[in-house]
Amino acid sequence: MKKVGVVIAAHGDIPLDYEMEQAEKIMEKISDTARKVPRNIGKINDPHKLESERLAKKVKDKTGLEVKVGFSEFCSPSIPEAINQLASEGFNKIIVVPLFLTHCKHTEKDIPEILEKAKKQVANVEILCTEPIIEEIAEILCEKIRKKMSQNCAQET
Repeated sequence: MKKVGVVIAAHGDIPLDYEMEQAEKIMEKISDTARKVPRNIGKINDPHKLESERLAKKVKDKTGLEVKVGFSEFCSPSIPEAINQLASEGFNKIIVVPLFLTHCKHTEKDIPEILEKAKKQVANVEILCTEPIIEEIAEILCEKIRKKMSQNCAQET
């Protein structure tokens, strides 16, 4: 019997109290430039955007709600653009669902700041935000580990 270990490959983050002003200005320029790059035309060059859009369609199909994807950086539309689009279509309550597993700089600082600005632009729209899915993800990870372990056990016999 093999001794099995698990590595959770996580996206790193910068501490919330790290002074980022210069780096944020540089990243904003990179993000603005990257948003203009054509995506997934003829060939898949941005699987993250593609999968995010597929996820939005699945959520729309399962809930019957209108679902848009808004990106915090690098891709279009931005979160404010997606909110403005829904608002312009007459939606007066918008639920923002961060596609992050854990609390991080994006969920604790960036997205709240983006939403505060958006609320001022669409004052007649209630904007709510869910928590990251850290609590729900444990069972999903365990199931993926169980499946992988059973596949390997089947291959070893």
